[in-house]
Amino acid sequence: MILIYKIFYFLSDFIIKIKDKKKLIILGKKGEKFLSPFSIKNRKEVYLYFSKDNGQTNFDKNTKIYLAKTHDFYNWNILKKPIIQSFNEKSSQRTLSPSIIKTSKKNLMVFEGRDQSTSSIFLATSLDLVNWQIKKKAVLSGCREISYFSPFIYYNNIIDKFFLYYCKRSNTETNICLNIYQDDSLVTKVSSKKIIKQTLVQESYSVYAPSIIKHKNRWVMFYAAWGGEPITGKIMIAKSKDGIEWNKISKPIISPSIFHDIKHCSEPSFIRHNNENYIFYEGCSLEGSWSIIRKKINSRVL
Repeated sequence: MILIYKIFYFLSDFIIKIKDKKKLIILGKKGEKFLSPFSIKNRKEVYLYFSKDNGQTNFDKNTKIYLAKTHDFYNWNILKKPIIQSFNEKSSQRTLSPSIIKTSKKNLMVFEGRDQSTSSIFLATSLDLVNWQIKKKAVLSGCREISYFSPFIYYNNIIDKFFLYYCKRSNTETNICLNIYQDDSLVTKVSSKKIIKQTLVQESYSVYAPSIIKHKNRWVMFYAAWGGEPITGKIMIAKSKDGIEWNKISKPIISPSIFHDIKHCSEPSFIRHNNENYIFYEGCSLEGSWSIIRKKINSRVL
């Protein structure tokens, strides 16, 4: 069985390049990790933000956030310099999991910063989606007992509020939570609640990395779920009428396949491009490399 897989894995690069070039965006070679994609449209281009590990151990990774641009989903221009990297003690090990919204005056990014013991969520602003000014005080500051990570920001124009979705991990559980803020500085909090709990077998290890869209008269969330035996990462879906109360779908929308995501699928990011629906996500190979992959999604599942 292992020999058969190795043959498939050896041929997979060739197969993807010839038959399915559009699916694999950034290939992680042995030991490399390209993580936490987030996609957004900017005029005629698609901007894909992602994180890359730059070390070999948990204490020297110094993960940074990078940007790639495309007009056609085939040809990607990857900026050489990171756009977000370590800037204080709370982000001394890693910066990752960006999420961005555009407002009339500026662009807002929330992202995760990690030190050796916990994760926190930070805010940055930009006028051009490339150069970012980081607010060094965390929006949500983690401690040894609690970590905050994998944020997603959404502006609800109907009620003029900012929805900050994020993951909260303690020693006993991981939940996807929602804070509602009055202001774009994410200072004046209106409410806070848990919205996605670990209730399914495939969520027994963790739930995190929400990606939310509005589709017709409902809200749709894609999120990462890890669980089962052995523990496997999959991408799940939940739906809502108001973005606050959610109903989960028990069947994964994306599961591991036989190539670059054979072990895990995680951290989804939804985008609609040329009247088609896509999810960017990170996939883990048998060798432990992580790549950025794209999958087309049928509108009927939304």
